[in-house]
Order: sequence, then C-alpha cells, then structure tokens
Amino acid sequence: MAEFSLKRIEISQSLSEETVAFGANIYRNGKLCGHVKNGGRGGSNEYYFEGRGTEGHEEAFDAFIKALPQLHPLDDDPEAVSYTHLTLPTILLV
Repeated sequence: MAEFSLKRIEISQSLSEETVAFGANIYRNGKLCGHVKNGGRGGSNEYYFEGRGTEGHEEAFDAFIKALPQLHPLDDDPEAVSYTHLTLPTILLV
C-alpha cells in the first residue's frame, strides 16, 4: 500500500468554527500529489489530486484512510469524546 503524508499544514484557529480550518499538501511516497483543505464551518474536507502522474492517487488515498485504525473513546461514556469532529490532520497527527 502507498504511503501518504501531509506537509505544509496550515491551521487557522480564527476561521475554525465547527471543524478545524486547515490546508495541507498531500504527498505519496515522498512526491507531491495533491492538496486537502477544510473551511472550518462543518463541511467535509476537500481533496484535489492534480498534475502529471497523479492517476490513481485519489483511490489509493481513500484506501489508505480506510485502512487507518479506528479511534474509540477513552472511557465508557461514548459522549465523553466526539470523534466525529476529527479532521484529517488530527487523524494523521495522532
């Protein structure tokens, strides 16, 4: 499976409302292949894969994310920590 990483992560606390507002470059096996951003208003992350040789990156990235370990609350109260609001940088940096 391909290895993905985020670089040049920029987080904006002032724009963050319901989710974390951020932007980052996506690298696959050390090469720039796309970008991800979230406006911080509760919407989904937006992914852009572009350029020569980036065919298949979106599908591989989706498989990579789905293969990451699932996060679970740390105690018996599932309301104690809301993991539904974690964004991509949070998941990859945990």
